[in-house]
Amino acid sequence: MFLTDTHTHLYLKEFNDDRREMIERALEQDVKAMLLPNIDSSSINDMLKLSKQFPNN
Repeated sequence: MFLTDTHTHLYLKEFNDDRREMIERALEQDVKAMLLPNIDSSSINDMLKLSKQFPNN
């Protein structure tokens, strides 16, 4: 089964310590796509940086 997380803010600083682990766990559970909605102009750079780190997900 192919799963999509339709709303995640994994680019926020609260996930700095375990971001990669959380993403890897999701991928292991067949979450193949994660949509990153932007919060406001202050978070867009972090959001874009994370999306570039995992371009296929």
